[in-house]
Amino acid sequence: MKHIISNISFMVRQSWNADHSFIFVSFFIYALRMLSPLSMVIGLKMIFDSLAESKDFSQIIIVVILYCSLNIVKGVADAWYNNRYMPVVNVKISEYLDVRLMKKTTALDLNSFDDAEFFNKYMRAKNEITSRAVGVVTTICDTVGCAISISALSAIIVATEPILLFFIAGGVAVSFAVDTIRSKLYYKYDMETTKVNRRIDYIRRIFYEPQYLTELRLFDIKNLGIKKYGIYADELKKMLKRQGKVKSALASLIVFIEQGIFTGFSLLFLGWRVWKGSLGIGDFSAMFSAIFSFGGELYAFVSKFPELYRHSLFIDNLRDVMTECGDIEYGGNIELDLNKPHSIEFKDVSFSYKNGVRVLDKIN
Repeated sequence: MKHIISNISFMVRQSWNADHSFIFVSFFIYALRMLSPLSMVIGLKMIFDSLAESKDFSQIIIVVILYCSLNIVKGVADAWYNNRYMPVVNVKISEYLDVRLMKKTTALDLNSFDDAEFFNKYMRAKNEITSRAVGVVTTICDTVGCAISISALSAIIVATEPILLFFIAGGVAVSFAVDTIRSKLYYKYDMETTKVNRRIDYIRRIFYEPQYLTELRLFDIKNLGIKKYGIYADELKKMLKRQGKVKSALASLIVFIEQGIFTGFSLLFLGWRVWKGSLGIGDFSAMFSAIFSFGGELYAFVSKFPELYRHSLFIDNLRDVMTECGDIEYGGNIELDLNKPHSIEFKDVSFSYKNGVRVLDKIN
């Protein structure tokens, strides 16, 4: 847990350094989004109560206007956030992190990139760097927003039918356990496909980057490249089919637990209470909406922790790259007299990769 918090804090600092406003604006937008389910629950109750009690229709009009106004404000804020604000922020964060990674890349020894394990980490870090920085902040904001919404919806449910909290929470707890398993599997699957994707990307680059085109024509290796591409593509398809079966099964299991068992039971219980005459139609409509909203918000809340765990796993790659140290020691700059001839002499020079096998052994 301490390691996850450390990784999340590290990535939040990167987002803060890239753009100070991003965290505050995101918190505001996500808090505004959480008002929507709450307003629906309260609004439906007020409308149905007014209809059942034959109150003045003007009260219904006021409730509808307030509800629609809130959703319009939320919709306009979302549109601005998604279409005007976030595209620019994504570029800012990407620029900041990419520059840091570029500087680190040029400071590393070339033998680091000859190490397949390190290079896989580097590719994952490069591909995930921006999405994880943005994802960590939005996940935290979403978690806080869900907590606010859950607190408000809990108060409504407790005031009407407190027993329903236990059934909904039970379903979410089981779903959370399944989702935690799913998070670990998804990361494992991503690690499996990284190697194959890297090979496919390498073959693609051979065919469109100018520095490879001469060799491609000179040695007529296009057929070999296309053949290799097909082999790796077939391998990737087999992986995705195998992974898809497990992913689909886990996702279906979560839906069955939530909707088929706990939500269904809760609705049957509410229907029985109305049939017995102990629950009014306004309370039923409010609870009907609250059950779905509360279950969704609670599941969204607890699922953020596996999501943060997933973020942390990918952040490990970036931090490993950023903390990688070169093995070569540099002696500093040498000032040469340009009026005199100079030579470079190698004495007993050896070189090996991390496996320890020397490819150069005492070269003079």
